[in-house]
Amino acid sequence: MIKKNPEINFICKTECDKAVISGDPYLLYSCLTNLINNAMDAISLTNRKGEIKVKVYTEKLHIFVSVTDNDCGMDLNKSDLKQRIFMPFFQQKPSWVTKKDLIPD
Repeated sequence: MIKKNPEINFICKTECDKAVISGDPYLLYSCLTNLINNAMDAISLTNRKGEIKVKVYTEKLHIFVSVTDNDCGMDLNKSDLKQRIFMPFFQQKPSWVTKKDLIPD
């Protein structure tokens, strides 16, 4: 489930009418909600208004799904970060951060 935060503008853009994605619906849902929720968490830590864009588009015979946000991003110059970013359950949130801290009252 995607959290709600009035400080974050959510934009969804689709450039294809009848695209079919082959894959496990649960895994696709989990992947996208995880990306969106992580973006929301990162933006919430900055104490500013944020924006998350989800874009679905095609190029030739391929379908692409893009999730972007206006957070500051990750420092990929850290020694092991490039190897770890695609590991399941990877996160960069400080250990003191809890869901309670990220969801506004």
